[in-house]
Amino acid sequence: MPVEHLRAADRHPTPWRNGGGVTREVVSTDFSRVSLAEIAADGPFSAFPDQQRILTVLSGEGIELTIGDAPPVVVPPLQPFAFPGGAATACRLLGGPVTALNLITRHPDPAITLHPPAALHPAPGRPHLAIDLTTLDATLITHPSTTPTPTPAGPCAVLTL
Repeated sequence: MPVEHLRAADRHPTPWRNGGGVTREVVSTDFSRVSLAEIAADGPFSAFPDQQRILTVLSGEGIELTIGDAPPVVVPPLQPFAFPGGAATACRLLGGPVTALNLITRHPDPAITLHPPAALHPAPGRPHLAIDLTTLDATLITHPSTTPTPTPAGPCAVLTL
């Protein structure tokens, strides 16, 4: 099936080994994983060697990441930030807990694009796909060239692999 509706209400929390938060997996394939991380405390991130990672803070005031020996980087809300998944990474919360969208992939050129309400429009002559999504629901489209374009009513993120 080229379109699958992935409801937020169906995701179960998995506690982090370090106790600093929980992860709710959105979708996982052989080459990538999309999840929502609820980061409740400062601490290290798990390493994902040989993978790329894009993190986007969806709620909260943002985080500061220290990746390897590089100077710390502030990651504000709604600004996708890419970094090597295998690098030693530590997180510091900037104003309390955050929820972040995580894309971890072996794909060489992943992308996350954020769209305001009504920013996605179907191509001329292509039907649109109306799906009743609630906050943090997802739609997985595996064959975009043969699938109608989704038309979300609210803000959305598009992950492209």
